[in-house]
Amino acid sequence: MFKMDASKLGVKKYICTECDESYTETIDALGHKYVDTVIKPTESESGYTLHKCKECGYSYKDSYTDALQKSTEPDIKHIINNTNKDISNTAINNTYVNATAIKSVNSGKKSIKIK
Repeated sequence: MFKMDASKLGVKKYICTECDESYTETIDALGHKYVDTVIKPTESESGYTLHKCKECGYSYKDSYTDALQKSTEPDIKHIINNTNKDISNTAINNTYVNATAIKSVNSGKKSIKIK
């Protein structure tokens, strides 16, 4: 289906069903009717807001946000699940902690004791 540009004037055509004579008249533009969609940033691509006209399909982007930065700090859950040793002076979320990861003998679950 053809969609016209919603920002431009349109044309309405009249055709006689008996003699096929026709004429046209100019009609007002529909005007853009935007649907906004927020695209969240990822580690590899920026985020933005997409505005797309539901009348003609014209679209544009704005409100850009930077791509996410991959953290180089250890994740506390990763430390709990992958160690049974002293993790003294480890940076976790920009805070240095003195802690020991402990695995419970009875439950098999791990926890961290923070000093």
